[in-house]
Amino acid sequence: MDYKFLITLIVSLTIFSACREDALEEAGAGVDSNETPDNVKITLSQDVVNFSKDRGSASVTVTSNVPLSLEKVKDESDSGDLDMTPDDSYVIESLYENFFVGEGGPIKCDYTFVNNMLDIRVDKSEKRGLQSVSIPLYDMKGECQARVTVNLAGDPDIKLQLGKDGEAVVASAYSLFSKALSGLCYVERCYTGLYDNHEITCPLRADNPYCSNAYNDAYTAISSIERCAYTLENSKFPEAAPYFKLLNVILYTEMVNKWGRIGVVDGSSEIGSGASQQSAEETLSYIETRLDNISNSFTDRKADREYVSASAALDISKDVWRMAKANLHMARGQYSQAMPYLQQIVDSKRYSISAGNEHAANDGTILHLTAPDWIMSGQTIGYYTYTDVLLMLAECSVAVGESTEAASLINQVATKKGVAVSGNNIGDIDMLRGSQLIPGYFAFQKRNKLGKYDDYQYLWPIPYDQIVRFPDFTQNPGY
Repeated sequence: MDYKFLITLIVSLTIFSACREDALEEAGAGVDSNETPDNVKITLSQDVVNFSKDRGSASVTVTSNVPLSLEKVKDESDSGDLDMTPDDSYVIESLYENFFVGEGGPIKCDYTFVNNMLDIRVDKSEKRGLQSVSIPLYDMKGECQARVTVNLAGDPDIKLQLGKDGEAVVASAYSLFSKALSGLCYVERCYTGLYDNHEITCPLRADNPYCSNAYNDAYTAISSIERCAYTLENSKFPEAAPYFKLLNVILYTEMVNKWGRIGVVDGSSEIGSGASQQSAEETLSYIETRLDNISNSFTDRKADREYVSASAALDISKDVWRMAKANLHMARGQYSQAMPYLQQIVDSKRYSISAGNEHAANDGTILHLTAPDWIMSGQTIGYYTYTDVLLMLAECSVAVGESTEAASLINQVATKKGVAVSGNNIGDIDMLRGSQLIPGYFAFQKRNKLGKYDDYQYLWPIPYDQIVRFPDFTQNPGY
């Protein structure tokens, strides 16, 4: 056998085969429509298109070095796994889907993509809140290479009604709020001697069950209400969140007045997870910012005499916000800053002084509570009243040196109530607040160093069970 000839033949065939494969690869280049270059370059004239609440249209110019389509081409080798790319009509939904009812359907958005031009058309908004839709552009392999976001502004004139979910959430929050404030008011009245309960006297012990229950009920309410505010703020109904924030500002202020160093609850945390203890000033600073951020969220109207419905409760009067703002400033000793908010309520002429007690709802009611039977059986509480407004304004007038104005305000209340006054402005306010059982009596005494308390007793003890549960909490001095 001629081995040289055999070797030459094998080498020749190998070279021929290699050349044939190269030729075939070159001939097939660009034929596979699913091939996409590594250096994809796409430019959009805009990647976010914003529309007002009315219908409109817009065009987005697309420059691309690869073919693009609105359709996602199915890969024949697809294993059948779920496609996690968001649907074209994807709209952000919330956990509180049925909080409100009465809106129309979701955003109606039509679009076409021809000759590298994405034409978009939207119909008039049927919802109060902002809606968004994402339009993806796919390459020939079915991969999303670009995305245009379409935002449609909400229509604030659309009238909404609370749905069943909304009614339940608002009613539950108000019930927890009312229970917590009622408990705080009851312990305060016993502590200051307005009520006679031998189990609640000054000084309180850290293991006093009434003190502990009041503290725990307040934090339970705050945690639950904060969760509502957080969820709504991150939903399609953020306009409902300020109501819940306002309730918590009122609770926080009460807690700071009584315990001083408390903590702010994070709405993203689980209910009951607690809060890190911080100074009274840190908490007051936090809630002042929160109040300022929601200042334009409430209706400037006369407050409801009492709780009528969840819808009425949600549409809370701005006068409640004004009272919360004034109380916050007074807790910080900022009397001149509290006065304008109180004066706005007076100037509105929406309210009058009640001739009777402040328990029953009347023409002077600004915020009214129903106490649970186990706290104060059969009683209601005028938590914010016009009488309270005038006495707070009188206290501020004394602090800024306007004693004549203070005396005039005090006499308005005393005359209507049929009570004689002494002419000592602060003493008369103290007498009227105590005799009329106006909430905030202890905070007033603390601000003016009244009452038979040692200095440390102007703060209540942090409940012992809280100290045990949260080791980073420290007790107030003297306990």
